[in-house]
Amino acid sequence: MVIIPIFGDTTSGIANFSEVIDIVNQAAEVLELEYAVMGNLVDRREIPRGQDRVRIPFQTETFEAQDYTDGDEIAVTQAMGIDTLDLTTNELQITYRISSRALRFPAIDLAAMAGDEQAKAAAEALEVRLLATGDDTGVQDLAGGDADMTLADLRTIRRLFRTISRANGGPARPPMSVVISAFAEEDLLTDLGVAADSTNQSRVIPGFLENLISVSPSLEDSFLGMILRLPIFVSQYINQTIGSITAPNQGVAFQNNAIILGVAKDWDTKPFEEVEWPGAIVRAMTDYGQRLGPFPARVIQLTNEQQV
Repeated sequence: MVIIPIFGDTTSGIANFSEVIDIVNQAAEVLELEYAVMGNLVDRREIPRGQDRVRIPFQTETFEAQDYTDGDEIAVTQAMGIDTLDLTTNELQITYRISSRALRFPAIDLAAMAGDEQAKAAAEALEVRLLATGDDTGVQDLAGGDADMTLADLRTIRRLFRTISRANGGPARPPMSVVISAFAEEDLLTDLGVAADSTNQSRVIPGFLENLISVSPSLEDSFLGMILRLPIFVSQYINQTIGSITAPNQGVAFQNNAIILGVAKDWDTKPFEEVEWPGAIVRAMTDYGQRLGPFPARVIQLTNEQQV
């Protein structure tokens, strides 16, 4: 008879890792967005199983109000212009071994540890891929060499957001977010003057963030505050490489629906017994995709942050 460990049991081992795989999945699902910032802020699109893409329609023509004289014929010179973007997904996998000795450890603890590490790996991949979109063609660039980030940079971001032409989607509208590195955060705090207590005043949480923080409490720790009505967040993955993807930008500011995340399915985690190895191989797979929305000018790459 196989004894299945129950929640709270920290003494029973397991004969097969599949006995606790549900706990691994639950832990990974709950914790994935705890370790990432960008995934909480961008436009998330669910893609049905069996499909590898989502089609996003958008308007390509801009309407203009025209003068009219009573009695004149109304000439139709304007029309809707509809185009679409396709967001496609790629498979990601996380594979690791569970030794036979590890299976003797407390089952719930082992499952929670595996789920936690799986969540961290998934969060890293998600964060770097979304940050990398800030370096794609069509985004605006806040250049400045390796200068420290200052309040003047935030003023420039506001101007760039507010002067986007109608042809490029028009001025960016809230919710908007700015994601910077820990180095840029330190420089920005120095420029603001921490002694002035400006950071405490700026940590008033805007309404659109309240629900996000209730779902992901760790997002509040990444939230520096509202400065010039811009929510500022800090990510540890700026300038990092995970797998085959590099986040070359040093930060990004964006209207939240200008970057789109497509999720085709949740992580599918299964253990496999291996004859040559005393233990099990665990493989988790999913489909993720990310891209800029129809109006990439609403994304600003920050290339002025010093990283040391």
